[in-house]
Amino acid sequence: MIASGGIKIKRVSIVFSLSILMVLLTVLTVSIQEVGAKTKTATVSSSKGLAVFTGADKSCLKNTKCKYEKVGTLKNKTKVTVYKENVNGWAQINYKNKKRFINNAYLRYYSTYSKKNINTIFKKIQKAQVVSWNDDRGKFTRKEIMNRLGGTHTVSYIENFIAIDMVKDRYSDTYQPRENYRDDSLSYQVEIDISLIKTKQTYYIQGTSEYLTVSYNTKAWDSGDKIIPSSTTVYKFIKKKNTGWKIDSRVKTYQNK
Repeated sequence: MIASGGIKIKRVSIVFSLSILMVLLTVLTVSIQEVGAKTKTATVSSSKGLAVFTGADKSCLKNTKCKYEKVGTLKNKTKVTVYKENVNGWAQINYKNKKRFINNAYLRYYSTYSKKNINTIFKKIQKAQVVSWNDDRGKFTRKEIMNRLGGTHTVSYIENFIAIDMVKDRYSDTYQPRENYRDDSLSYQVEIDISLIKTKQTYYIQGTSEYLTVSYNTKAWDSGDKIIPSSTTVYKFIKKKNTGWKIDSRVKTYQNK
């Protein structure tokens, strides 16, 4: 009877141990799946490098006395695995197989932006430029131009637009579109139908802003009067918190003949 009881107790112990092991394996598997599903890859964007701390605190963000230990520095363009982003301005990352914290404002989260959405951005900007000049007066003050284009163009872009693509009236403080552009490489008009050509793009989120760069190549062609060399055109856009996409720059570079 004692032997039988002893065997029964051993069986119960083994079954209990196996049950505990199965639970632990299940929890571990779920944890791994959760981490895998939630992690992101980000790239450090700081020429001076980015400090790594054992905890997250506002004082560390402001470069004042930090109560958490600094355990390292990440070089610019270093890729990191992010567990949580924007935790009071911090990102929780994997640093030497431990969860550490770095300033989220200096991380770029790269991904792909759809061609359809890029086309929508271009059309909205083109519409704003065309509608802005659809006025019987044909002349506008600098303030009017800023108001008309401010929703889709950055201030610096509008300033260049006025300087390059517009001409000031001799007798009044107004501007009108320039009929003959001095140099197409400096023209700030957006006329291309981006949906019809092959483009390259770079899109990322940094802090509370989104950034988009779109470029395309044009082959050399005969205009009748001369051979226009091949060129590369690069557009840059920015979308800040609580605003829509705005064009920030346009640069066309001609290749040698």
